[in-house]
Amino acid sequence: MLHASDSFPSHWVLLLEAALVIAGLAAGAAGWRPLAASGGAAMRALGAAGRRPAVSLLALALATALFLALHTAIAGAPLPRVVDEWSYLLASDTFAHNRLANPAHPMGLHFEADHVLQRPTYASKYPPAQGFVLAIGQVACGHPVAGLWLAAALLVAASGWMLLGWVPARWAILGAVLVALRLGAGSYWSQSYWGGTVAAIGGALVIGAARRLFRTVRAREAAALAAGLALLATSRPYEGLLASLPAAALLVCGLAAGRLRPQPWRRLVLPVAFLLAATIAGITALNRSVTGDPLVFPHSLYDRTHGVEPVFLWQPRDERARAPGRGSSESAETARLGPPAEERPPAGRWREPRSSGWHRASVTLHFFLGLPGALPIFLTPVLLRQRWTWFAAATFLAVAAGHFLIYPWWPHYSAPALGALLVLAVQGQRRLYALRRSSTRDARACGQALFGAACAIQLIVFAAQVPAHRADLTDPSRQRARLAWEFEHRAGDHLLLVAYPPGRGNDWTYNSADIDGAKVVWANDLGDSANAELLRYYPARTVWRIEAPFTAADPVPRLLRPAID
Repeated sequence: MLHASDSFPSHWVLLLEAALVIAGLAAGAAGWRPLAASGGAAMRALGAAGRRPAVSLLALALATALFLALHTAIAGAPLPRVVDEWSYLLASDTFAHNRLANPAHPMGLHFEADHVLQRPTYASKYPPAQGFVLAIGQVACGHPVAGLWLAAALLVAASGWMLLGWVPARWAILGAVLVALRLGAGSYWSQSYWGGTVAAIGGALVIGAARRLFRTVRAREAAALAAGLALLATSRPYEGLLASLPAAALLVCGLAAGRLRPQPWRRLVLPVAFLLAATIAGITALNRSVTGDPLVFPHSLYDRTHGVEPVFLWQPRDERARAPGRGSSESAETARLGPPAEERPPAGRWREPRSSGWHRASVTLHFFLGLPGALPIFLTPVLLRQRWTWFAAATFLAVAAGHFLIYPWWPHYSAPALGALLVLAVQGQRRLYALRRSSTRDARACGQALFGAACAIQLIVFAAQVPAHRADLTDPSRQRARLAWEFEHRAGDHLLLVAYPPGRGNDWTYNSADIDGAKVVWANDLGDSANAELLRYYPARTVWRIEAPFTAADPVPRLLRPAID
């Protein structure tokens, strides 16, 4: 089954969804009366909710957050399974302690871990938005998981607000419900710490504000536009830039042509410029705190010092990316990316991401919308005849084209394009539902039945997926959590030296922002001679050596013996 940090559903879920879609298309085409009746009832309920859209969206956002809280109470908080999650949790803990970065630890070599800087400061390499949201949950409720609930609720509300600028209220509510089911509560975006939600909120704000500003220029829409741009810049800068280009081009052309009224410079340009200047000031302050240079980003410094595999096709490969040892930390990702760049044929280096770009676009469609939600997208050639639909299509295509130029990819990379896809999906669904206006009775029944089938399938797939968003009992994340809990409840303070097989990344050696203040400290086992200095640094801690599990044949970690008595 699908787990918290995996982005692709199991074959069983795909088969279930495909079977339901085939059955739904057949029943809808036949105008099956019970299905048509259910579609009509669903639309009447959406119509009732659409009469008070603000209240309905608020209720839906709160329901999403409450569902996630209930799910956490039953299944427990998500356990970090991907190294990126640990880095975001470090950022959360750092911000929760009112710091932008932590002082470099004198024993930093023992704490080397993927996506974490040890010099010149101890900090996450990632942009700050995801860590900041998690920190809100940590401060408010004592655990970063509450930040996931908040972000999911905001995503549902932001998606509905965006759609209200494009479609009638009942269809905007439908889009918000789809987001709540697919992403707000039913995906790894809200069931892990890996991210995606914050960038999707930013994209929705940009698209919704750009559409409204062409009707009437108001300061609140300008503020929403600037807030969206700020969220994109501090969560997924590359894809955020691509998603913002169509909106920027549209607004610049509108200003040049004098189509934005009234007072566009005072109500639009000045507020956006002020808020973006504040964002840039915050980013440079973070850079200065983490790297010591306001123009050097933590991610760039990490790439230079650790020698990771290139992200873009035109970047040269660093030899350190495959060098053994604890100091080079991208081994797991390197193994997934294939042979080194210079070992790939020149054409193959470009062909691999190019050929997979179409796969990425299709996965994005399914991940965001599901099969019943994605099928109306194929009506886009018809929808492009409508005014403004081309803008949503251009936004999605800009992000999709950008993914032809990079090696690594996961669905949350496409998060800034969620709003554009929602517009196309909802508009396509409206087109199908419009069959009920046909003069023939069969066509009217067909439109309502197809809509009822789409709603029913989304609910069934959501119910099938939700129980799967936790790791198996034999997963290393559960093993590490069990060890952490055990030593947290032992008397005294402990130091756990983790031994990794050659070529394995540091996926257990993660600590809180205050390493020395923690009851349990995780460190890399660098051998007896290298460990001697660390043991002298922690004379009062009981020291243990642990062999991290990496094979199904040996799934349980083994506590060897205390290194000192």
